[in-house]
Amino acid sequence: MFFGGSAFPDLWINLGPGIVAAYVGAEARYRCDSETVWFEAPKTWEELERLEFDPKNKWWLIIKNLTSFVTKRSEGKFMVGITDLGGITDIVASLRGSQTLVVDMFRSPEKVKNLSRRILDIWHICYEELYRLSGGPKRGNSA
Repeated sequence: MFFGGSAFPDLWINLGPGIVAAYVGAEARYRCDSETVWFEAPKTWEELERLEFDPKNKWWLIIKNLTSFVTKRSEGKFMVGITDLGGITDIVASLRGSQTLVVDMFRSPEKVKNLSRRILDIWHICYEELYRLSGGPKRGNSA
């Protein structure tokens, strides 16, 4: 295959946009008919206040293992892309429910801001680990 111009061979590991929601306890539901993922919601504020990143979460381990496996086999053949971790507010919406989150932004803006900050911290933990696993520091990636 010829990759002209700015094209390059790439394998993007992707379990769906906003997969960080699954890393913190949302149940990911895959729909083959629409080739997408949905997250079970909403979670209560009490549940979300206890939210923590679990490094032994099954979805996190799957994406880490896939990224590591593919990176080891990609050397000199293709670049590895980091999964779509998602936007912070999108992840919050997956955890709380989109319509509920809109109401929360008016009724409980501090709770929304605090949860968003916690999700941002988790997002960075995930990105930095996947960047390292994909060989990013040595050879870049297609994230």
